[in-house]
Amino acid sequence: LVRGMKDRVIVCGHRGERCRNLDNTMTAFRLAAEAGVDMIETDVHMTRDGELILMHDDWGHQRSQFFSNETHREMILPYFSRFVRKAHELGMRFELHCCGKAEGLTEHMIEAGVDLWCPQPMNDIRGLAERYRDSGLTFGVTVPIVAPGMPGEEELAEKTAREFTETWGTLPVAYVNYGGSELLYKYMYKYSRIALA
Repeated sequence: LVRGMKDRVIVCGHRGERCRNLDNTMTAFRLAAEAGVDMIETDVHMTRDGELILMHDDWGHQRSQFFSNETHREMILPYFSRFVRKAHELGMRFELHCCGKAEGLTEHMIEAGVDLWCPQPMNDIRGLAERYRDSGLTFGVTVPIVAPGMPGEEELAEKTAREFTETWGTLPVAYVNYGGSELLYKYMYKYSRIALA
């Protein structure tokens, strides 16, 4: 929910008006605005040297990948790998938020040098974390939102951290939480030290 709009449905043009035009184009954004959307979502990022880039990263849908491994290897992996290498050259880690069932491309992610992949739940995250434990790839796992000042923040932070570490143990996973609670960080640290002992 957007601050101050909790009682209103917000209409979002996801990557613009993409039913009548290519998404992520200025025309798609203009058509969405003309259609009366409240906001437009896209993936614009700024590089460390100030250049703006637009990269949308959906590689699959609910049941499978959008393309075969062979197509990905030929048409996407070489360019994607260059992108990841550049991030590493600039001293940054590379996180891939890839929507859809894309677990069949995990080896390509590793080959490209992706540091963190935040797969959606339709992927076998536990199986992937076990299989690729020593690959250098970390899997992001979303946990319930714990936000500063929310009712029961401390109890929820401790419960979330305890359950996370009991569930994932020492597998190469990182927690993803959009609430920003320092208490959650504190308890994650505490319980991860216990799991690693």
